[in-house]
Amino acid sequence: MNTQWLVAKYIPDMRRREPTNVGVILIEPSGVAHGRFRAVRPDGTFDGRSARFAASGDNYRAHLRYWRHLIDQGFSPESVAAAIKPIGDESYFLEFGGARLSASADPTDPVVLLDQLYATLVEETPENENLGVSELSDAVIRQLAFPEGALHRNSRIEARIGGARDPLVFDYRFDNGAVNLMRNVPLSFADQRSWDAVHATVYSFKAAESILEAEGKQQRHISFVKPRSDDVELDRQLGVLGSQATVVDVSDPDRAKEELGNLLGV
Repeated sequence: MNTQWLVAKYIPDMRRREPTNVGVILIEPSGVAHGRFRAVRPDGTFDGRSARFAASGDNYRAHLRYWRHLIDQGFSPESVAAAIKPIGDESYFLEFGGARLSASADPTDPVVLLDQLYATLVEETPENENLGVSELSDAVIRQLAFPEGALHRNSRIEARIGGARDPLVFDYRFDNGAVNLMRNVPLSFADQRSWDAVHATVYSFKAAESILEAEGKQQRHISFVKPRSDDVELDRQLGVLGSQATVVDVSDPDRAKEELGNLLGV
């Protein structure tokens, strides 16, 4: 079975029978499936404000649960055929969207392909405000051409503080003559939580700096942020981060890709 995708559709007016696309289900050759739908946040929770297109939010949520059940089960050729329904008397249905070469011939990451299909078929300009800094930075990272095996996720550096073991964790590490340590810094909240994230990041970078300097290694620190609405505390937080790292704003993924690519030389 080749990589296939199904398009989730919604008919707001059954008299006119004009469907609109509300989601995509991508099915790998193995049957493993991935889905992305309107009004669903990256953590899987439902965003009622983004579901105002639906006449009934409860009805839409019920279909989301059904589609998620199909995704969790995985697909066979038979179940793909069973899931596809022609336009009938239901407001929601799945329609075959297309297929492409198997994964062995097509190296595109399934998640990247899903994002591309969603942007093309559902939302030409996906709402990045619904994505967190981790999802946005990951999307930027996936678009860069790192040498195979050179990028490490959730990389650890062992520190010792007062004789106690203190593992420092970085979201990404890339070595290209210098050690590039990268960390996501959530700044969503205009309260102490954002300051805690800033302080933890600065502490980790400074602790890693002393370790890597002792090993004679050059290094670069990069903080990924998605700034909230501007306020005095945000300016201060970005200033503290900037004292210890290069700050990359990933709320505009295209611009962030170019900036990060230049920083890392990829």
